[in-house]
Amino acid sequence: MTMEYRKVDVTIVSAENVKRAPLLGKIRTYAVVWVEKQNRYKTRVDEDGNTNPSWNESLSLSVPESLFCHPGSYLHVEIYRTGSILGDKFLSMASIPLSELLRKPDGKEILMYELRGRSGKRKGAVRLSMRVGEKTTMSSAGYPAPSAAGLSEVATAYPVDPQKPCQPQEYVVYAQPYSPQEYVGYAQPYYPQMPAHPFPPQMPPQPYPPHGCYAPHPPQGYYAPQHSHHQQT
Repeated sequence: MTMEYRKVDVTIVSAENVKRAPLLGKIRTYAVVWVEKQNRYKTRVDEDGNTNPSWNESLSLSVPESLFCHPGSYLHVEIYRTGSILGDKFLSMASIPLSELLRKPDGKEILMYELRGRSGKRKGAVRLSMRVGEKTTMSSAGYPAPSAAGLSEVATAYPVDPQKPCQPQEYVVYAQPYSPQEYVGYAQPYYPQMPAHPFPPQMPPQPYPPHGCYAPHPPQGYYAPQHSHHQQT
C-alpha cells in the first residue's frame, strides 16, 4: 500500500522564560517535536542557556499528507527540564496546526509561539522555523520510524501520564504566533472614557444683585462666563 507524505523540517532556534530562574545553579532543557505520538524527535540538551535556552537544531519529520487536511492535526513542540533527582520534567508545550505550515512552506521566517503548561498558564515562548517539502509517495511499510535507541531515550523523558500533555485540543488556542512586544505585556488598546452625561448648557449671564444681596449659587457644573468691564471716561 502506498501513501503520500511530506517532509517537514523544523528548526528549533531558542526559547525564553521557560521557567523561573532557580536560586542556585542553572536548568538544562531540551525540546521534543512530534506530529504522531509514535514518532517523536528530540534536540540536544542546552547546557548554558538556563531559562532562555538556545538549540539552533533542525529535525526532519515525515508527515502523512492526509494529516495536513485534518483539523485536529498539529505539530507539537514540548520543552523538558533534565537532570533533576526525580527525572526529566515536562515544562510547557506549543502546538501549531499543520494547515498553518502549508501557508509558510519556505522555512525562511522565524516565528514565535507561546508555550503553555498543563494548566494553560503561559510559560514563555519558543522560536522556530518550518519548511514543508513537496508530496512524495512511498510504501506504508517504508514509512520511516525512529530507532529503538531514539525512542527509549525520548520515552524516559515523558511524565507518568504521557496522554495528558499531548491532547491537542488543550493547545488549540496557543498556536498563534506573536511578536515579543505582544508577549511581554499583552497590552490592550486604550480608549478614552467619554463622560456619562452631556456637558451642561451655557446659561445666560445673571444680573448683578441689588446692594446687600447675593446671587444664588449657580448649579453644579455651571461656569459663569467672564465679563470684561470698561471704565467710563
